[in-house]
Amino acid sequence: MSVTILLPSIGREKQLETLCEHLQSTLVEDAELLVILDATHKFPILDFPWINFHITETRGCWRCMNEALDIAKYQRFISLDDDTWPDEDWLSQALACFDKTFPDGLGLVAMQDGFLNYGGAAFPLTTTDWLYVLFGENRFPSRFNHLFLDTVLADRSKDLDRYYFCSSSVVEHRHWKFGKAKEDTVYRREHLTRDNTNTDKDHKDALDVDWLSGGFARAKERLDELQVVNLKVDELNKSCPYATQDELDFQRKNMAKILSKLPHKPKVVMIGAGPGVLMLSLLEGYRKPGLLVAVIDIKTVRWIRAHLAQATANSKTAAIDPSYNQTIRMVEGRDSYDVGIEWPNGIVDYLIIDGDHTERGIKRDMQAWLDHLRPGGHVFFHDYLFTNTPWEDKPKESYPEVQPFVDEEMERRGWKLVWRGGCSAVFRSPRKR
Repeated sequence: MSVTILLPSIGREKQLETLCEHLQSTLVEDAELLVILDATHKFPILDFPWINFHITETRGCWRCMNEALDIAKYQRFISLDDDTWPDEDWLSQALACFDKTFPDGLGLVAMQDGFLNYGGAAFPLTTTDWLYVLFGENRFPSRFNHLFLDTVLADRSKDLDRYYFCSSSVVEHRHWKFGKAKEDTVYRREHLTRDNTNTDKDHKDALDVDWLSGGFARAKERLDELQVVNLKVDELNKSCPYATQDELDFQRKNMAKILSKLPHKPKVVMIGAGPGVLMLSLLEGYRKPGLLVAVIDIKTVRWIRAHLAQATANSKTAAIDPSYNQTIRMVEGRDSYDVGIEWPNGIVDYLIIDGDHTERGIKRDMQAWLDHLRPGGHVFFHDYLFTNTPWEDKPKESYPEVQPFVDEEMERRGWKLVWRGGCSAVFRSPRKR
């Protein structure tokens, strides 16, 4: 239930401190509280190590919010005020409503503010993708004012039939104008100046005119664009079973993290493509361009090429960077041994061996490729173990030659077993040779 809570505040340190103490008990797992403070603040930051603070000299609601969106941990976010008091279960209720109503992440959930309850969006739960739908960019438009946050977001979301009012999530708005708190001189100075009244009303009117004169149609086109569904690796693996879930998780979590910490662009070689789920799950975890990838197979590279295209069909929501459609080197129709002997591209950081599983085939791949692996690099052997597979209810030892020969060779070289899962094993070469 990942979400970032954006909480801008200026000149209300004591009020904010009380609110933050209260919020800690209301947060759910994978919730980030991002507090945006004025550069002249006197807030005791060190007393709240669990909060992500951003100090800014920026003025203006839209500028502060966009600064915060740039550094937010999650794409889904809530805009909260420092003069609020949420119920204990406000966040879990709002997230449950959002997940049920907008599983694609495209929409807006509004919470009950405790006294208006009119179905606006004073404290919206939405995503940066939804901002893209509404405004054409993954951020708030320039001069977007706090006083119109509820009406513009709510009205546009309703027009697109992507608005939900979550009455079970209560965030009491203790605004001084409604007798919930005393008038605040900072609030008056910062938010009730001439620049925030007539001028901003004119700007809102201009936004409304744009919406009615073509903005709605453009937003509908962007919504249709984002609703193109990308192929997901786990679903692909279920439809054509190839790897176990822990093998896929190892690629996207463990190995992707190891590679992302390298000081250079990592090089990955995969021998044997299959449907491509092992490589695609690695790309899901790596989440950025720059990974240098070569896939070698005697005849089935077309499947990973097709599945990569399907996984990145919607570039806005793809878990894999679409640039890999152009940058992955596909080597088809050549023996992996010959490619390895002639390999001109330097050291390899990660090697996946999933080709010829005979003793001769494994021996040739190791002879051709293991010396290309950098000190401290990793090699992944698929079909190394016999185990329960996702599609069979009993152990199966498909390739009995693999494990004994691999173990013997790894011991001879002094390489360390670092992971076993599914029917695979991963070894790490010595950091010094």
